[in-house]
Amino acid sequence: MELIHLKYFQNVARTEHITKSSKELNIVQPALSRSIHTLEKELGVDLFDRNGRTIKLNKNGKSFLKTVDETLSILESGKNKLLDMNNKLDLEIKLLVFAGSSTISKLVVDFRFLYPDTTFKLLQHNIHSLNYHTFDFCISSTLEELKNPYSITLIEEEMFIGVSTDNPLSKKDSIYLKEASNENFISFEATKPFRKISDKLCLSAGFTPNTVFESDVPEIIRNLIRAGFGISFIPQITWNITSDESIKLLHVIDPPCKRYLNISWHPDNYMSSRAKIFKDFVVDYYSSL
Repeated sequence: MELIHLKYFQNVARTEHITKSSKELNIVQPALSRSIHTLEKELGVDLFDRNGRTIKLNKNGKSFLKTVDETLSILESGKNKLLDMNNKLDLEIKLLVFAGSSTISKLVVDFRFLYPDTTFKLLQHNIHSLNYHTFDFCISSTLEELKNPYSITLIEEEMFIGVSTDNPLSKKDSIYLKEASNENFISFEATKPFRKISDKLCLSAGFTPNTVFESDVPEIIRNLIRAGFGISFIPQITWNITSDESIKLLHVIDPPCKRYLNISWHPDNYMSSRAKIFKDFVVDYYSSL
């Protein structure tokens, strides 16, 4: 079983599209198809269900993909460990950012001031076919505090309700969340952690929010609130909005509205010496906010 066949399979398994994978892997389609067929012949089972030119990862493929991901991750970690031991490892930090994006740019700038030879690869979109093994860290938000050896809680922050100064609710300083049940909500798209947290908080108050606008850019959400198009949850710290007099921030009495910002890493990945320094820097950075 050749290593290159496993890498090709991993890519095709994630895209489920020969043409797309052939472009990503820089290999002609017939050669890629032959590689997949050779692997299936060696294993004695089909890894994909085929219908014309359409392929779909089947239960055999899903099971084998887990093994391939683990195997390739261990090999990559072993290689990186050797390079790091010999001061030959690329000083790049690969970072997934699913929360707190407005604070990341300053964090990166401050870190590179101390370690100017560090480069960064940042991704801020939740791609379902993404191979999380290829990233050093993920910054995300959760409704409950993560308690595992591969995550650190960076901050706990209150989730206010932000309304325009023309909204009748702006006359209050605090509300019960159910008081906002008839309001139009502005939020991130449904797949994003921020939206999932917001929806769960509303459900715990007994209603499903009427989301009329979706945007993944906090500044756009703030502008829509100012214009009176709706209301939104506003994180206390990471959105840096407390000084904006055009938006009234309402404390929610019940249910308790808060979220946790976390940094996580994959347990199978090798963490380089530079990555360890960066992890400690991130923890200190958010503790000072």
